[in-house]
Amino acid sequence: MIGRKTSKIWIRGLTLACGIGVLALLMTTAGNAQRLTTYWTVAELSAPFEVPGSNPQVLPAGTYTFKVIDPKIAPHIVQISNKDDTKVFTTVLTVPTTREVETDKMVMTFEERGEGQPQALRTWFSPHEKVGEEFVYSKSGK
Repeated sequence: MIGRKTSKIWIRGLTLACGIGVLALLMTTAGNAQRLTTYWTVAELSAPFEVPGSNPQVLPAGTYTFKVIDPKIAPHIVQISNKDDTKVFTTVLTVPTTREVETDKMVMTFEERGEGQPQALRTWFSPHEKVGEEFVYSKSGK
């Protein structure tokens, strides 16, 4: 009888230890995944540029931080702020877009507008990513 009780205690203890180990592993993996999916870059733009939104605006030449607010919950909401990320200029809903080859640098594309008008920001890709963000403008904004 003593042998069976001892083996049951060992089995319960081992099961509990394995459960705690698996839980700790899952928590560590989730934390690392969050850090690996933060998309933001700082860009210095030499000319004014237009950004879409419910109230499209033209931002002057300068240095800006571009970031996806929450890649896990809302992966296509981009916030544009100052270099230090202390003042938000706009938050824009984007759509995913892809490119054939990823690069180790941030890439932005712009759409030409009429003479005397600023270029419109079209796409933004973080370094080492094939999936980026496309900025969508309303037809009346063109």
